[in-house]
Amino acid sequence: LGPAATATLVRALEDADPRVRTSAAMSLGRRPLTVPQRRALVGRINKERWGMVAGQLAEALGAHCDGDGVAALRETTRHGSRGYAVDRRALESMARCKPRGMGKFLLATASDRRWRTGMRTRALSLISPTLGRAMTSELVALFEKLRRGAMRSEADEQVAVAAAGTLGSVGGAAAADALAGALALEPLPTVRLAAALALGRACHESTRATLVQASRDAPSRLMQAAKNSLARCGWSTDKTKKPPTP
Repeated sequence: LGPAATATLVRALEDADPRVRTSAAMSLGRRPLTVPQRRALVGRINKERWGMVAGQLAEALGAHCDGDGVAALRETTRHGSRGYAVDRRALESMARCKPRGMGKFLLATASDRRWRTGMRTRALSLISPTLGRAMTSELVALFEKLRRGAMRSEADEQVAVAAAGTLGSVGGAAAADALAGALALEPLPTVRLAAALALGRACHESTRATLVQASRDAPSRLMQAAKNSLARCGWSTDKTKKPPTP
């Protein structure tokens, strides 16, 4: 299908039927567009009230990733009134575009209690190991802050669990030590369990003894998680043994 068909799809973005607008946005995300055509997507998402259409427009903008589109996606995540599904798809599309400062934006989203809990946890899951390693100290600081707030806030507890998973994927000494501290000292079982599981991805030697201790005297579910992490890292439950040579 050529330029004429694309022009027809752009016009369909203004159709009165939201199902037509949704289909048009889906198709436009799969074909090359001119600058004015991409701007038509931006203009439509800025005024679209139907969640299913706005979500598909976000997907289309994430397929093209120009500056105006990324700015529109950022604004869409702040809109809020069209629901979590739209905000989430806009955030995911932004992450696919990898604009400058995306890591800081995701971290700020995870930190801000004004966001929905689902958006905060999704933001953390979108921090890749590469992004995370560039801001390990900020992630550790956020994890510690969330742990402090988790006893009073169910939302912070859920986000702390997500932050543990991100730290496990990032790895490195600072991330692993923060997780080991949570495994040893955290009063909330959910956060301790998340730390134990995340340590099985970080596999930093400095945390082996903490995992071994948890595998022996923690509550049953946590004990099993610690054992699984030790096995995943190729470590024995004996503190005196070194991990096998690869």
